[in-house]
This record gives sequence, C-alpha cells and structure tokens, in this order.
Amino acid sequence: MDARGAVALAPGARSELRAPELYFTSLLYLPPRADKPDTLAIAPIPVVREGRYKGWSLPGVPRVVGALATDGRIAVGGEDASYSILVRDTAGVPVLRICRDAPPLPLTAVERLETGIPERRNDPLQGVQLHGPPGARYDVFDADGRYLGEVRAPARASLVAAAGDRVWAFETGEFDETTVVAYRLVVE
Repeated sequence: MDARGAVALAPGARSELRAPELYFTSLLYLPPRADKPDTLAIAPIPVVREGRYKGWSLPGVPRVVGALATDGRIAVGGEDASYSILVRDTAGVPVLRICRDAPPLPLTAVERLETGIPERRNDPLQGVQLHGPPGARYDVFDADGRYLGEVRAPARASLVAAAGDRVWAFETGEFDETTVVAYRLVVE
C-alpha cells in the first residue's frame, strides 16, 4: 500500500477456472477509492503434465511481481523471462522500462531435484514467499532506471521494503527471533 491508499495485490498462483490444470500468477492494482482492482500483469506457470512430478511447477519460470514506490508509481516485472521492469505512474500509464542484459540465475539444488522428493507436493498454489530470501542479492537502479550496482542482504536478513537510501528487513536471530531492522545504502 502506498501513502495515497493504492494497493498492489499479488494473490499468488491461481488456476484457470475453465482449465484447472493451467496456473498463472498475476498482479492487481487497486487505486484509491476504486471499486475493483485492475490487472496489471499476468504470466502462465507451466506445470509437469505426467510422470512422477505431475502437477509440479517447472523450475525457473517467470512469476509476476510488483513494487509500489513512495510516490505512487508501481514497478512490474516477471511477465516473461526477460530482465524487464515496467514502471507505471499513478494513473497506470507506462513511464519507464528498465532492461538489463544479465544471465539468468542458476537453478537451485531444490529446483534441480537434487535434494530428493519433498514430503509436501510442489503445488504452484503453495509456498508463496512474501519477502526475499535471507542473504539475497539485489540489483539497484536510480529513479531514471540507470543501473547502479548490486547489493547483498545480510545472511539472516529478508528484504521487506526500500525507499531512497533506506532498506527495511526482517532479520532472524540465533534463537529464531525476528527483528525489524533498517539499513542505509551507500553508493561507493
């Protein structure tokens, strides 16, 4: 939610009503005082159709994500496999596209099924992660879309929000306690 009361909604993976075997992710946007949200982006999630892993989502597929800026703009990515982020203004009009030629991240051991079959089914409707994984790596851009570099969150910190040179995170301590922390980004 931004300061104006606009809300970006990422309901997680859902199945198509007319074809329940088809899953997708979407990003919805509810402007202030609106009766219903607008769909900003949607991306299919391919799943394994047969065999031992039937119904599992394929590893590495794009998932729609969004982020609200403090000034009401919204950034949308993950509609396809490209490194492309579309920034929209408060009226939903595209104002900037950020693209970067970067190699994809390698699949994790879990995605490569090297850790064995999990006890719980890898259902596309389950396991939605609300915050970045602890110690994740992030690309940093300025307000005009210029790439500034890369930062890595501390090993026990999961990104929650960022504004200007401040980043807020949930940090998990040695006894599994959670603390809200703020970091300041410094460009060197």
